Amino acid sequence: MGCLEGVHGRAIMCRFCNQKWDGSSLVLGTMYSYDIFAAMPCCTERIKCNSCYKPVLHPAQRLNFFSDYSHMVPCPHCRTLDTHFVKPLPFCYARQISRPPLQLWP
Repeated sequence: MGCLEGVHGRAIMCRFCNQKWDGSSLVLGTMYSYDIFAAMPCCTERIKCNSCYKPVLHPAQRLNFFSDYSHMVPCPHCRTLDTHFVKPLPFCYARQISRPPLQLWP
């Protein structure tokens, strides 16, 4: 939870664009019926087809609701029907822990 909330220098970062995950529009600890990470794509890599690896959406385009990113949609290029925005967490994110500098005794 600390990494998701960004406390104490902990965060998760996109492996592709190095942007920190921002879940500030979510209430962590509640139950969502969709993939919260898929709901907030930060870069083009996150919106690519799971089969042909071409973008399923235009980079500036967004879906209407967070839950729409967890639905099955057809790829406009290869027509594969899949949950293209849902990806394994380690595929998209890396954990970042920034430690405070070591303080020596005065």
